[in-house]
Amino acid sequence: MRKPITVMFGATIAGLAAYALYDAFWGPQPEVLGYGQVEAKSRYDANRIERPRIRDMRRGDVRYREVELPGGAWIACEKDCAETYRRRHMDLYETIHDEAG
Repeated sequence: MRKPITVMFGATIAGLAAYALYDAFWGPQPEVLGYGQVEAKSRYDANRIERPRIRDMRRGDVRYREVELPGGAWIACEKDCAETYRRRHMDLYETIHDEAG
């Protein structure tokens, strides 16, 4: 009786993987709608303030924002772009420590 459930689970995983591949290679291309800037402040160094670039994006019907890290990499904003930048760059090690313990 467990075999059909395993087969269904495997088929579901294969379908999701096929859709992900389709979307990555043949889905709609991301489109930049505009650029802006946010002010990010470190929680651990009161004098550290940075102003990274952000951009509004659209891919198909989905709209989202990205923030630029030093070195030119763009990452999706989680909720707030300034907070994402602070957690992923300015206070990276402190964030890792806080989330681990």
